[in-house]
Amino acid sequence: MEPIDSMSKVTIRANTLGKYHMVITFLETKGNYQDGMTEADFKKNCLAFLGCVKYPPCFPDYLSEVYKFHVSGVDADTVYSKTDGRAFANLINGLLERKKPGMTEIEFENHLIEGYPAGGGNLLKKPWWVNWIRKAIDLIDDNWL
Repeated sequence: MEPIDSMSKVTIRANTLGKYHMVITFLETKGNYQDGMTEADFKKNCLAFLGCVKYPPCFPDYLSEVYKFHVSGVDADTVYSKTDGRAFANLINGLLERKKPGMTEIEFENHLIEGYPAGGGNLLKKPWWVNWIRKAIDLIDDNWL
């Protein structure tokens, strides 16, 4: 086995990656969840930065899974042990469905969310937790395009 450096590509199971992603999303959306908040309000709060654009249904579906962890009041370790990677796989597959043959990387990113940013949507200040969307796009770019 040869040594790796910080830029080496390594194989990781989607299940493991999904666990890490769920924990990160859970931690980054803690500020969006308030005790007693409905699931619809949680999703609306998390996606408010997109303004009046049409986002893929896989985003709110993924947030539904995150919401369940917030409601149960668990910690990040429990999120890691309880998630199975299916929500993450559904998120990635939902994003991949939007990839059209011959699309460039920039066209794909601009096509993910209609009206954001190149399509003229109402762009609001991006919250700090939105990194999970970027991480999902980077994962697709690095491994499946």
